[in-house]
Amino acid sequence: MHIPCLFQSFSWSPEQLNQLQIDLSRLPVAFAPVRAFFAKMTERLNKAIWISSNNELSVRTITETYRPNSSQVLVQVAYSGINPADIKHGLHLGLNDYPSGYEYSGKVIETGPGNRFSVGDQVLGHNLVSKKKPIYHGSHQDYLIGEHFVSKVPPHMPMQDAACISIMVQTAADALFNQLELPGGAVLEETRATEPILIWGGSSGVGVAAIQIAKAAGVSHIFTTASKRNHEELKLLGVTACFDYRDPDVVEQIKASVKERDTGPLNKIFDTICSSGQKSSTSFCEECSGSESTKFAGTLPQPGNPKWKMVLATRNVDFPSPKPGGGMQLSKANPAWQEKIDETLGWCLSHYGKGNGFVIPRVRVVSGAEEGMKAMKLVAEGKSSLEKVAIKHPL
Repeated sequence: MHIPCLFQSFSWSPEQLNQLQIDLSRLPVAFAPVRAFFAKMTERLNKAIWISSNNELSVRTITETYRPNSSQVLVQVAYSGINPADIKHGLHLGLNDYPSGYEYSGKVIETGPGNRFSVGDQVLGHNLVSKKKPIYHGSHQDYLIGEHFVSKVPPHMPMQDAACISIMVQTAADALFNQLELPGGAVLEETRATEPILIWGGSSGVGVAAIQIAKAAGVSHIFTTASKRNHEELKLLGVTACFDYRDPDVVEQIKASVKERDTGPLNKIFDTICSSGQKSSTSFCEECSGSESTKFAGTLPQPGNPKWKMVLATRNVDFPSPKPGGGMQLSKANPAWQEKIDETLGWCLSHYGKGNGFVIPRVRVVSGAEEGMKAMKLVAEGKSSLEKVAIKHPL
């Protein structure tokens, strides 16, 4: 039977096609034309973890063929990083109905004309946070288009780490240098930051990044909350004092520690958790405030509470956010803020590694779509601490 007819006569699952490629690779040299044909037919098999309009996760095969233009690269994903926003942006901001995920690492397999990258480059990056995100931007798929934030992976950085660094660093940078207005110190080549800071949720991915970046910026007193089992490791990253957020008197403990160290008022507070309810993390943060002029930054919107500023990983596009009384409003793009975010990521990449200035303490790798979806839910529920989780591809 003619080979194309054979291929089209059956419904092949992704697993069957992958196994077929392995089996064909073992055939003698005489079968090279057969191997080449099936390799061509299956090379762009693209599975994705889809988040629906109801914020439910499922596995889909993307049938669209992606082609990069001059400013884009086609990336074969090696790892995709998991963030709480993968699900929470759907729940809180209506950002869904496309392949989920924001950040990734992988190999460039095609570029547009005149592109600064070459086929074979190992890259890391993430794509825009947007209501109208094209399907080729989601990171939890086997092939994607890299466009807005793409960098070469430093030689000393593992690919799984590279898939997890962008969002945590850029979100922390927006909080520290844009919303809380701390000087950038060595990170941005500015004056040193001297005010104390409270980072609620220090063992979260963004919290871990914020601690190390604040230390590099010159902050001498960094207070944070976390489970007791994580306290010693967070102190090694630069924390001055760590508190168990479960303690009923945690606010009093923090205030007493600030007073004991004579740091001055606690006027910079970053909530990486933004839990809700009567005893929310944001309410605890407000109780820790040192004065009426305290600046507050959080990872989720707080409509109706104007003292809180929502942080974002990107500031080069307009972003929809809830407004008091219902509905949505646009947070306008801010090129100056984006420049600080970009500079911070560059500093972290160039200083990556234990003892160099920035590190991800642990990266846990899960394989395949099913394990990936389980991990995404756990991360969104806050059940992952002092680690980042990456999905190994292909899905």
